[in-house]
Amino acid sequence: MLESILFYVIFISQIVLISYYFPKKIQTRTRYVLDNYPEHTYPKLYPKPIAAYKKGLRNFMIINHLMAALGIILIVLYAILSGDYVSSGNHAAKQKYAEGLPIFFGICQYVPYLLMEISGLKQFKLMRQANLSGRRKAELTPRHLFHFISPALVATAFVLYLAFVLFELYLPAFALTEDNVVRIATTTICNLLLGGIIFWNIYGKRLDPHQSHQDRIRQIGFTVRSLVYISMALSLYLVALKAMEVLAIEYLEIILNSLYFQLLAAFSIATMLRILKVEDINFDVYKKGAGSH
Repeated sequence: MLESILFYVIFISQIVLISYYFPKKIQTRTRYVLDNYPEHTYPKLYPKPIAAYKKGLRNFMIINHLMAALGIILIVLYAILSGDYVSSGNHAAKQKYAEGLPIFFGICQYVPYLLMEISGLKQFKLMRQANLSGRRKAELTPRHLFHFISPALVATAFVLYLAFVLFELYLPAFALTEDNVVRIATTTICNLLLGGIIFWNIYGKRLDPHQSHQDRIRQIGFTVRSLVYISMALSLYLVALKAMEVLAIEYLEIILNSLYFQLLAAFSIATMLRILKVEDINFDVYKKGAGSH
C-alpha cells in the first residue's frame, strides 16, 4: 500500500513537472521575447510571420495539456491494473504492464519538446537562408571540451558507465547473456550519440548565423553539461535497475522509472531555463542592419 501511495505522488509530480510547470515556463519565456523584441525592431529574429510563432506556442501548450490529461488517464489505468502494488500471484502479470506506464508516458511527454527542437532547427535554417548575402566573422578562439565542463565531471560520467557494465556482467554472478550484450551495446551507442552531439556543438558551425560569440559559448556550455549529466543519469538508472533485480525489489521499478524521467527533465529543461536566461541574450544582433558576429 505504501508503495502505491508513493508511486501516485511521484507520478503526479511527473505529470505536473514535465507537462505543466516547464511548458508554462517556456511559454512565459517565449511571450517575453515576442513582447519585448518586436519584429519591426528585430527583423532578423523572425524569418517567419509572428503569427506562425504564436501558433507554434499555442500548439506546444495544447499538446502538453493533452499529455497531462493522458497522465491522469494512466493513473486510473494503473489503479485498475495493479490494485495494491505488492507482487502476488494474482496481480503479477497486470503489475508488469503497470510498471511500463511511466516509461510510456515519459516518452509521450517529451514529444512536444522534440517538436519544439525540430521547429527550432527549421527556424535556424530559415535564418541562414535569409543571411546568405551577409558577411560573417570567423571565430578564432579555439574551443575544446574542458572549456565547458570540468574533467572531474567527465571522469565521473565514464566511471558510472563502467560501473553499469560491471554491474550488468557481475551481478549476481558473472554471465554474458544476450540480454546483457543488448543492454551494454544500447547504452554504449547512446553514450556515443551524446558524445557526437557534444563534438558537433563544440566544433561544428553555429546554427544561428546571428548569434553572438558570448551567447554561443553559453549555449555550448549548457549543451555539454546537460548531455554529460544525462549520461550519468542513464548509468545510475541502469545500475539501480540491476540492483533492484538482485535484491528482488523489482516492484519499486515503477517508482524509479518515474523519477528517472523527472531527472532527465531537471538536467535538460530546467538547466536550459537556468543557464540560458532570456535576459542574458544579446538581441542587438537581430536588429536591422546589425552585422554578423
